[in-house]
Amino acid sequence: MAKKILFIHTKLSGGGAEKVIMNIYNSIDDTNFQKKYISLCDNINTEEFCGLGATSVFRSWLKLQKFIKEYNPDMVFSTMIHVALLINILRIFNNFGFIHITRMAASVTNPFVSYYDRIIRWSFVKTIRKNELIICQTQQMQEMFMLNYGIKKQNLLVVRNFLDTETIDRLKDQLEIVEKDKKFKIISLGRIDRIKGFEYGVKALKELHTQGFDFDYRIYGDIVHKDYYQQLKDLIVFLGLENNVYLCDKVDNPYPYLKGADLLLLSSLSEGFPNVVIESLYLGVPVVATDCSDFHGIIEKGINGYIVPTKTIKPLSDAIKKGMQLPKNSFTFRYRNYDYNSFFKEIINRSKERI
Repeated sequence: MAKKILFIHTKLSGGGAEKVIMNIYNSIDDTNFQKKYISLCDNINTEEFCGLGATSVFRSWLKLQKFIKEYNPDMVFSTMIHVALLINILRIFNNFGFIHITRMAASVTNPFVSYYDRIIRWSFVKTIRKNELIICQTQQMQEMFMLNYGIKKQNLLVVRNFLDTETIDRLKDQLEIVEKDKKFKIISLGRIDRIKGFEYGVKALKELHTQGFDFDYRIYGDIVHKDYYQQLKDLIVFLGLENNVYLCDKVDNPYPYLKGADLLLLSSLSEGFPNVVIESLYLGVPVVATDCSDFHGIIEKGINGYIVPTKTIKPLSDAIKKGMQLPKNSFTFRYRNYDYNSFFKEIINRSKERI
């Protein structure tokens, strides 16, 4: 009988974490596994997707508990701290026998979180040993869990994000981006949040603007913090970049915009592992990024991009200037997706052997 895997997340739509867990879900072979996707805060219900319609993660606990008892999964896969904490709590009180694997979507040391989120993270750390395995996106994240929380290395696995190349190829040409001018096109994709550090990118570009460089820089993303959004708008006006820097709404299909850009700029202060970097490189667009994540073996200096320290302006400005000299589609894309089918089989078989 096919083993049951239950994927649990907050919503089907959203940012990078939602995209990654859906990519992993779609990669699972239906002939080897019986899979189901639970969306705690959506109302959608199909053969594969079940929405519990809760107003928040923790208010879904009763419906989720009932569903888990009825579905009786062999494995549960989660990817957000709030969700993982809820699952761990349910395991404690119900003695569920499934294997729980959590993919960490971001570092638990992110300083730009609310007091409520800090309580959630503290609680998760206290229950973290209920997880059979924690998937870390980078080596740095793995080391952080070992050093700060005493998690053994055998309970941590480093796996880069899953890249859905089929979807990118299908969507990248659905929209034709009309060039209104010959300006050098720079793009950033991400929610308008302080952790993204957009102000550093804007200030770095001001230096280039002063030197006579002409460019079109567009930031696409949901407004998470309105005060930060207003600060960015004011900064753009203050620096006299109204004709060069634009804050744009999030787009459902970012790939035509990414493909049409000349350079991806990532000025984040902290990231798990940003999907947009590998998506950009797959589309042949060079990347200038801060060292907000471990890009070892992904961004190659002078070949497909540059990496600079976080919270810097002059080094970022210099890197952008160099990045402008890197032609598109001039490098080989090297990236291999992790084989989750074989991985899940191994974990389930290993668990059976212990029983």
